[in-house]
Amino acid sequence: MVHAARRAALVAGVGALGAAVCSAGVGAVTPREPDVAVAPPSMTLTQSPRTLPAAEQRALDLLRRAVTAQRTATYSGTQWLSSEASGGAVTVVDVRHDPARGTWFDVRTPGGGHTVPDGQATELDGDALAALGHHYRLAVAAAERGAGRPATVVEAWAHGGNRVAGRFWLDRETGLLLRRELYDAGGDIVRATAFVQLDAGAAAAPVPAARSRAEPSPPPRTLDDAALTTLRRAGWQLPDVLPGGMERYRATELASGGHRVVQLAYSDGLFAASLFVEQGGLDAGALHGFERSQVAGTTVHLRTGLQRTVVWAGRTAVYTLVLDAPDSLTPELVRALPHRPPDDGVLARLGRGIHRVGSWANPFD
Repeated sequence: MVHAARRAALVAGVGALGAAVCSAGVGAVTPREPDVAVAPPSMTLTQSPRTLPAAEQRALDLLRRAVTAQRTATYSGTQWLSSEASGGAVTVVDVRHDPARGTWFDVRTPGGGHTVPDGQATELDGDALAALGHHYRLAVAAAERGAGRPATVVEAWAHGGNRVAGRFWLDRETGLLLRRELYDAGGDIVRATAFVQLDAGAAAAPVPAARSRAEPSPPPRTLDDAALTTLRRAGWQLPDVLPGGMERYRATELASGGHRVVQLAYSDGLFAASLFVEQGGLDAGALHGFERSQVAGTTVHLRTGLQRTVVWAGRTAVYTLVLDAPDSLTPELVRALPHRPPDDGVLARLGRGIHRVGSWANPFD
């Protein structure tokens, strides 16, 4: 059975990047001094939610209905997914969801399908919706169709301009999200997801039984503000706010081989990012499928797929950033986080499982 934290794995426009890091056999490094970001982001959420006019509140309520529907409805169908990070390549996946059994995926690839029997993937994350009304203007647009079904379209518009940043096609009957498109400042698609066929209720195909896992991982532990404050005092760099309006809305601690990994989930309401922090040095040779590059003057290791994964070393910790956001935001995020190499120049001990972050954060990679 796949790690329970992977249930939030399907990265959404409003959703979190999912969930777990597997870093088995990672060795610890005794901290010499805390990591310090070159341009430390604020540790406090300074923006308060605005009061929405009635038309915008209706749009937000429709999205909240979709959040509930994707968790409580029984449905099955075929989806396609594409992203800027994948170069526009399309992934086709069969999906089945049963509230009692979770979500099942089968990716249509030449090498065979990929199954996440216990996944409960979410296209929309209710915890992230709070930021949507602050960063974007919402509107209910003209009725359209999605997957052959009548749909209501909700649009998110960038403040201070006439640019649509995101569109959501919501099934009128069930409330389910049928299609979603997110756009960058130039109007190009950053990420798109759509059902091409959907059956709901009694017509939905059954979800296969979950397979057991030889070595199940312990569930993640939610970290509250007090726990984060304690970690920060111990030298962990765990910001609440990142560039691009990215606000932290969830923090969890993941145990991997007895080692501590902290995951912070961020969103501006549309786009999402997950930051994984683990104390130690980086074994760059263990990062399979990554390319060495320079971002914001920092040596990083990149991997692209449906998301963009960026790994680099700080002084006493390794930072892994998994992005479902425009590529133009990547340098700002890297620049705002610690990125100094270890004093001894030796990249060692940590990383034997870091290359799996992207695939764990998305069942389709």
